[in-house]
Amino acid sequence: MPYPQEHSCVLTPRNKYDKFRRGTREHEGKEYSVIFGKLKDEDKWEDHSFRYDKEVWEADDAKTHCKDHDGTFEAATEKTLVFTDQAKMALAAIETALAAVKDLVTRFESLADLRRKEGRVFSTANRKRLSSFLEELKKMVSGVEELLEATQPEDGDEDGEKIASLALIVSGLSAENEGFDIKQANGRIEAILEQIRK
Repeated sequence: MPYPQEHSCVLTPRNKYDKFRRGTREHEGKEYSVIFGKLKDEDKWEDHSFRYDKEVWEADDAKTHCKDHDGTFEAATEKTLVFTDQAKMALAAIETALAAVKDLVTRFESLADLRRKEGRVFSTANRKRLSSFLEELKKMVSGVEELLEATQPEDGDEDGEKIASLALIVSGLSAENEGFDIKQANGRIEAILEQIRK
């Protein structure tokens, strides 16, 4: 992945390690960072990658140093590209969270149906947990709405247009996730709570 302030040189696959730490070294009077990886199931650390501050290292010099160590080089990139990558990762995390929320709502509905059939109600502790969950869900919805509002593009703003397209993706996640709608989920949770109260 490109970084906004550093050129990168990957020496070994990331999946070999279970922990990482960062140190520094010098080459021809210029400092660079070393990312050390601890091998899985071993107490041994080795070089995983190098990072070169783009203010200190020209891309060509960093690339030469990387190739001397049989690494795979990637030059530092503009922040907008990194923003796009980070936005994609954030959207993937949102999709995962929505799927988990949908699963949780379905489980609560099933549990409420079972309890109603048995003539039972949720305990006070479970009702508090469910209410707390609902409040957190409302905060999440509010946060996403604020994000969409804050990132509304101005006319002719190229970055704004990118943000707007990401906002459309965020707002469309509900439909893409098998029709899941967070506001509808809020309503379903409220309905479950109302059934439990009866």
